[in-house]
Amino acid sequence: MKIEDISAYLPANWLSLQLDVENVWNTFFTYALLLDHAERRATLNLAHQSESHTKHLLPALQVAKLAPQIEFAPHPGIGN
Repeated sequence: MKIEDISAYLPANWLSLQLDVENVWNTFFTYALLLDHAERRATLNLAHQSESHTKHLLPALQVAKLAPQIEFAPHPGIGN
């Protein structure tokens, strides 16, 4: 399927269908939140106003304990 085939069905302000890392992570975390809330039979509530999609999701991820915990451990073969 080509973009031209579906462009008539997209919103007028649609920018592009290109995937980038930020879109992939946002989609992954949105899906994780939806699954978590469905399993708990809870309602997912997100703020409507936010600087970015990441900041939009972060409070809900923290409550659901799905927020990524990033730790930077030294690589065993580097700098030793």
